Amino acid sequence: MVSTTTELISTACNRTPHALDWLDDSLIAFGAGTFVALYNPSVKEEEVNQGVYATLQGHTKRVNCARFARTGGSGSATRVLVSGSVDATARVWVPVAGTDARAWECAAVLCGHTEAVIAVASVHLAHSGMVVTVTAGTDGTLRVYEYAHDISGGGRREGEGGEKGAPQNLQPVQTLDVGSRNALDVALTVLPAAGTHTGGGNGDGCAVLLATGNTDNRTHLYTRGSAGGEQFEKALALAGHEDWVTSVAFVRFQPDEGADSWRQNTTISHWRPGDIILASGSEDKYVRLWRIHPTGGSDGSSSSSKDGGADKKAAQAMLDALTDSLRAGASIEDAAGSSSGSAAQAAQLSTQAHVMAGAAQSEHSVTLDSVLVGHDGWVHSVAWAQTQALTLVTASGDSSVMVWAPDRDAGV
Repeated sequence: MVSTTTELISTACNRTPHALDWLDDSLIAFGAGTFVALYNPSVKEEEVNQGVYATLQGHTKRVNCARFARTGGSGSATRVLVSGSVDATARVWVPVAGTDARAWECAAVLCGHTEAVIAVASVHLAHSGMVVTVTAGTDGTLRVYEYAHDISGGGRREGEGGEKGAPQNLQPVQTLDVGSRNALDVALTVLPAAGTHTGGGNGDGCAVLLATGNTDNRTHLYTRGSAGGEQFEKALALAGHEDWVTSVAFVRFQPDEGADSWRQNTTISHWRPGDIILASGSEDKYVRLWRIHPTGGSDGSSSSSKDGGADKKAAQAMLDALTDSLRAGASIEDAAGSSSGSAAQAAQLSTQAHVMAGAAQSEHSVTLDSVLVGHDGWVHSVAWAQTQALTLVTASGDSSVMVWAPDRDAGV
């Protein structure tokens, strides 16, 4: 008698920059047409790899983006998935209670946009049990939503006709109008409260930090308190990119406890545990790394946008010279030498700082730390690896994917 087994179930991922996200070594979610596909990349040798094991149905048009909610402190992903679609909605997906977490259901529909949703980001605030989600749409708005992390249990309501378990419709608690400067990507993290720089950032008093990459060639930062119902306020607009900022991603610098090898790495020796690093990718082919840290922090440094004006102008001039040399075809080594004259002067490229007074009751400094040069086409996506510290992955229109890590010897 003939027997058959399923070897592989596959489907194509939508061709949009933010259509896929990786939870951990057990789950990948990606947009596949109007569905969200779930795929387990880690299968034991004795098991049959069946590829895509579930598709989540609910959207009526193409899924543009899918992102798991991140915890505020560590940045690790949680089992709350948010997807955005051309149908002008976002949907919150959670595992079905009482199952092995392979079955998922829609817990809420995020309403309010009038045009396609192209980017989503969510952060889980552990101290309050709330999730803050921000969506970006082609209607020129950012919309902010709040809901309980256990929305599948306590946040559900009875649907019309008495049907239990129908997803609830959530309206935004805040709408930010960006006009024609559309946001192409969004990212969320938390700023720790004053005096908790090296902590996880989940305690009371922390501030939620929002970054957006926009079509005005800038990376915009917004802050708000972590209590329910608080409003985001504009904090900074970071200039430097020369084309649309297409992707943004946060990571918190958290070296292993007791490890101090990073102190010998000249690339990151000035970083301190708890610093937040923001990566921004752009159609100008470059990736910029921004370091966010408390002013007058544990390293004894203090940066301010009110002083050091001459240094800032010099730093920007050197950065411009470096960019011009690279465009002219010079090698990175020759470009750095011609623009700075010495390693000490080259280090001044990262001295330009902006002060951001947030809702964490403390000031933070935002400093350009590095410019990553290597792609020959538009940079579409940037993402920090979840399983390996300080590893950045970038994808470009030049058909390449690059993996970046701080080089102890090269200083880049």
